[in-house]
Amino acid sequence: MSDALPQMAFNEDDILAAWRENYSQIRQTGFDWLMSAGVPPLALTRDPAPFDGFPVTAAQVEFLDKGFEFTTYLRDPQRPQRALIILARDIDGEIADIAAWTPKTGDVRFWLGRLSMLGENNILAPRFDEPLPVHETALDWLKADRRGVFIADPARAAANLEGHSLLAENLNFAGQLKKALTRPAPPIFVKREERRAAA
Repeated sequence: MSDALPQMAFNEDDILAAWRENYSQIRQTGFDWLMSAGVPPLALTRDPAPFDGFPVTAAQVEFLDKGFEFTTYLRDPQRPQRALIILARDIDGEIADIAAWTPKTGDVRFWLGRLSMLGENNILAPRFDEPLPVHETALDWLKADRRGVFIADPARAAANLEGHSLLAENLNFAGQLKKALTRPAPPIFVKREERRAAA
């Protein structure tokens, strides 16, 4: 993340400015690969309705322990790589972060660390009592035209998904989801005098 502003000070305009400053078009080979993998062309060019939407782009980034940084904001990039860049919306539909995705590894990182999933804006979208689709990979999420969610950080996503029915593609992934999203109970202690009385 750029040191120009504290993380919490970034608003939607700041995020869009950083995106515009750093993005480039997806190379033809990358575009062809996404098409051959089954991604609809429109999923790369805009968000689903009702948003006006932004395209999936590319940028030079460096993955850090947490998140990523655009190489233009680093004095001495150590491991620069090209990644696909997605403007990410929060549960209210506002652009809240930027995601970097490397298709070769499937790794998804967020620039500001504000979000835990792609498609968070779909959690409260009308679904006519249908469960929320949860996709196993970011590629699957794009193939579904950015419908549903892809969870990058299950521990943080659990709170936003609490109380919602989820739809997984297969039994194996459903089991993984259940395990990853189950939050452990907090430590519970008993007052010393109550323990003595019970003994």
